[in-house]
Amino acid sequence: VTVSHTGFVMEVAGKKVFRHASGRGRFVEDTPLERYLRYLKQSVKERQAGRPWRVLGINLAKVLPGPP
Repeated sequence: VTVSHTGFVMEVAGKKVFRHASGRGRFVEDTPLERYLRYLKQSVKERQAGRPWRVLGINLAKVLPGPP
């Protein structure tokens, strides 16, 4: 299994976001989940050409609220 990126699905200000390490620096960023999934779909198509491995799926983790 090759893991290319990891993060968490969270709700921030009533919207679902993908919280992950930025590819542009050493910080964490929130990307709207729908936008991240569209980007991922497009980038997988572009990057898989000629590669010996392929993306079989994604794993999304949701952070649940703690106990009261």
